[in-house]
Amino acid sequence: MFLSLFNSFASALHPPDVVCLQDSPYWRSRLPSFSGFKSFCPSHSPGSKPKIAFYLSCSFLSYATFIPRFFDRPDVAALHLCGVDLFGRSFTQFRILNLYKLWSLRSSVRTIPPDLSFPDDCFPLLVVRDFNIHDPLADPLRAYSRRDLAASFPYFFRAADLGFELLNLPGVFTRFPWDCATRPSVIDLSFASPLLFPFFAPEILTPLPSTGSDHVPIFLTFAHPISSPPPPVPNRSLADWVSLSSALSQLLIPPPPSLPTKASLEAWFDTPLAHVTTLLSSHIPLKRPSHRSKPWWLPILSVLQRGFHSASRHSHSSASASHMAAAPLSKQGYFKAIKAAKKAHWKSLLSLAAPRSIWAVKKIAAGYPGPASPTFQLLRLRGR
Repeated sequence: MFLSLFNSFASALHPPDVVCLQDSPYWRSRLPSFSGFKSFCPSHSPGSKPKIAFYLSCSFLSYATFIPRFFDRPDVAALHLCGVDLFGRSFTQFRILNLYKLWSLRSSVRTIPPDLSFPDDCFPLLVVRDFNIHDPLADPLRAYSRRDLAASFPYFFRAADLGFELLNLPGVFTRFPWDCATRPSVIDLSFASPLLFPFFAPEILTPLPSTGSDHVPIFLTFAHPISSPPPPVPNRSLADWVSLSSALSQLLIPPPPSLPTKASLEAWFDTPLAHVTTLLSSHIPLKRPSHRSKPWWLPILSVLQRGFHSASRHSHSSASASHMAAAPLSKQGYFKAIKAAKKAHWKSLLSLAAPRSIWAVKKIAAGYPGPASPTFQLLRLRGR
């Protein structure tokens, strides 16, 4: 079980960094080993086996450290990950909570309560679990009974109360029963806390190999902001305005059609628009912001920037004494705040420097671009 899946990671374009297993296989009281991964799981007594496990890629461990946390039970475990360049300077650590529902004598009894499934944590948190519950938010087209809604409501209410976001694509099944009489369902759910959700990068990926069970693997990607840089924008300061003005003056726009239809009107509008777009793109070069552009920027600086520009415009358009006095004060406050933000960012950067990242800090201080931060990818599996 899972052999074909882990073997496919060797040729994958973006192999996962962390694999969360639920109801994982064991052989002689040990987890199976796979090349390029380190595994660990909660301790267990003889005759029993833990229900969850983590696999971490060796390449991921070269730039991140981890601290496993166990709860003296086989169905709950947490993974605390730390890394200076993991998600930039927004945060350098976060947690993954891996849970699995154990079966009890009464189907209505939940072995993991909502407050344990969604703790009120100050760290960015990812929750992955085989909830074995049905909710309209995860599967909108399913017909629900009162029993289904009563079982799922406490968990989704707790998640919404703390601001957790459901990462599953609604209606995408995670379990396909072996018998054709049972409808597929969405019972393997993933939630991200408000601090972690902005880094979630939804992607449409090719199907992964089978895990050998009736549950399918779920691939989640959390991307550093610089791994998806902003698109290039026109650099109007370097535009060849002389040649562009001459070319635009020679552009002839044909007269509109006398009896226009929707197709003819769109064709008449699109033709000159394409000519103008071609001229602009050929005379105005593009620029792309640096991947390290303003990592020290704070939301308060945006407020001060708007106030500074507003005061500057009023001082030029109005000769009143109040506007003339406010302009230099707003400018002084704005640039002082920038200086303080840069100083605090550099101080924080040095305080978080480790032996593995000290050379990257040296490159930043020398003005050279540092190494690109990786894209963190996680794969959660559920076996049987």
